[in-house]
Amino acid sequence: MVKIVFATKSCWPGVENSLRSMMSVLQSEFPGHDVSYVDIPQSGFSSNLIHSLKMHPPEILILGGWDVSIRDIATNANKSKTKVFLEWCSPLSQTEMGNEIPLFIDVLNFLKMKILHGVILLLDTDYQVLKKEIEGLHYCPVCMDFNELENNRINIIKDRLGELKCDMFCAPNPRKNLFSQIFALRNFDNLRVFVNYNSREYVESVKRYLNRHEFCSWMTRKDYLRRIQEMDFCSQVTFSESFNMTVAEHMYYEIPVVCSSFLSYVTPAISELAVENPNNCQEIYSKIKTLIDDPSRIPELGEKCKFAVTNKNNINRQEMVRFLGEIFNG
Repeated sequence: MVKIVFATKSCWPGVENSLRSMMSVLQSEFPGHDVSYVDIPQSGFSSNLIHSLKMHPPEILILGGWDVSIRDIATNANKSKTKVFLEWCSPLSQTEMGNEIPLFIDVLNFLKMKILHGVILLLDTDYQVLKKEIEGLHYCPVCMDFNELENNRINIIKDRLGELKCDMFCAPNPRKNLFSQIFALRNFDNLRVFVNYNSREYVESVKRYLNRHEFCSWMTRKDYLRRIQEMDFCSQVTFSESFNMTVAEHMYYEIPVVCSSFLSYVTPAISELAVENPNNCQEIYSKIKTLIDDPSRIPELGEKCKFAVTNKNNINRQEMVRFLGEIFNG
């Protein structure tokens, strides 16, 4: 029996969801191992986890994300002869947005020094480019836990005769392309837009340009899954994404999503919702207008979205099983 620990910071919910889905697949496909997720709050994250690993060192530690505290955890875990893997969640095309370039270089240096046993990339295109030059890289796409989504499914009757509901739930960073979507959404009088609190500039823009809006405070995972099922559609036109979990979760619940065309689960069947140029507000507007002008098509497009994301998720699951097999055999 192999002891495997997953861990990341509580302030990175997307990374946590990715790790938990991997843990779920591991428990299902490779039963009999001691698998756990260390849920430690942001405060004291590094010291608490380091102490835990010293007391009960696992054979394998899979960390998500990278910052100073996770850097310390990897260094200390390596001293205990634990194999440390790091899931790098950002695609290369978005590393220039923020401070991710020096972080990624730091990760590669730790890989070269053998402090990290491997680095997991979520995009196959990134992996195919980098594997030729860098040893220790692995490809493992994100997949969702459908059981969790089904257990939180609710029945809602939507008449769609009056006001429609749209959400823009996401993290406050440049790749989310929030302002272009605000200006596209402001043109519709019969639309109420639900947004989560983000940066001050974002909040002020919503208040100024969206007449019908509603701010949502922090939500539990259960409350979030309920809220997105109450929507008629979602707007999530990002500049770059390895696997947008928010988009995928909406699609699984048959909620159409106006999104970027480069997302891996966007198929020709739902191309009329896909934006080719996220910088183009007019294009975003025209895609949203498709849903506003004919709400009767929302169920049809929702079914197509679910079919697309379910097929892609099944493919991703097969790739994840292959990767987990590499860990045990490597």
